[in-house]
Amino acid sequence: MKGLLRFIFSRSFIKNGALSLVVFGILVGLAFFALKSYTNHGHSVDVPDLTGLTMDETVEVIKEAGLRYKLEDPVYMPDKKLGTIVSQNPPSTYIDPEDGDEKTRKVKANRQIYLTFNRDSPPLVEMPDLVEKHSQRSAEMILKMIGIEVEKVITERSKFENLVMKQLYKGKELEPGTKLPKGEKITLVVGKRNTAQVSVPKIVGYTYKEAKNILSKVSLNIGDITGGCSGCATGQDTLNAYILKQSPELGGYLAKGQDVRVKLTQDKSEVPQ
Repeated sequence: MKGLLRFIFSRSFIKNGALSLVVFGILVGLAFFALKSYTNHGHSVDVPDLTGLTMDETVEVIKEAGLRYKLEDPVYMPDKKLGTIVSQNPPSTYIDPEDGDEKTRKVKANRQIYLTFNRDSPPLVEMPDLVEKHSQRSAEMILKMIGIEVEKVITERSKFENLVMKQLYKGKELEPGTKLPKGEKITLVVGKRNTAQVSVPKIVGYTYKEAKNILSKVSLNIGDITGGCSGCATGQDTLNAYILKQSPELGGYLAKGQDVRVKLTQDKSEVPQ
C-alpha cells in the first residue's frame, strides 16, 4: 500500500498524468472545433424566394446562397407560368408569432431546399370511350377527373335523351384511347328527343367563366369570340374577361345546343351598367 502511494505521488506519475490531461484537452478541443465546423454552428443564410424562377435561374440562386436543392415530382398548373418553380419547402418567409410580421427565414448553410417544378408542357391523358355509354353529366364528370374540358355541347335529335352520341376534337370525331394534352377542350354531341328553342339569357357584364355556366344551364354554348383578350398571358385571364356584347341579345331564341357569339373586354369600366 505504501508503495502504491509513493508511486502515485512520485514526480514521474504526476508528470505523465499532467501530460495525459493536456493531450486529452487538445483532443477534446479539436473534436469540438471539427464538430462546430461540420455543422456550420452559428452560420446561417437567408432562404431565397425561388417561386416563378426557371430551373436555370433557380440553380444559380441556390449556389450563390450556399444551399442545395432537391426536385419533387413535377406538376402541371396551367394558371401558373410554365417551366418555373411553383412551390418550395421551406418557404422564403414566415409569420413571426410574437408580432405577426412577415420575416425572412434563415437556415444553416448547405441546407437542402425541396422544389416543385411546373411542367413546361402538359402531360398526355387518354381519351375514354363515352359514346353511347354515358350521359352528358356523367361524361363531363369523367372528363373533369382526367383534366379534359368540355368546350361545347351540341345536341342532335335522338331517341336517347342526354346520351353522348359523339365526341369531337377540333371538329373531328375522337377515337377512344387517343392521347390529348391535359387541359385540352373537346365537344360533346348529346342526344335530345326535343330540340325546342330556348330564350337566350343575359350574359353581358358577367365574366367569360360565369357566362359559360349561365348558358350551360339552358343548353347553350359560347361560340365565336372577338376582342378582349389579345394580351392574355394564361387561359385564366380569358375566363376572367368580361362579356361586352352578345348575339343574340337577351330575349332572343336559339335551339338547344346552339352558340351565342360574344365580344370580350378586360376593362370592366367598358361594360354597360
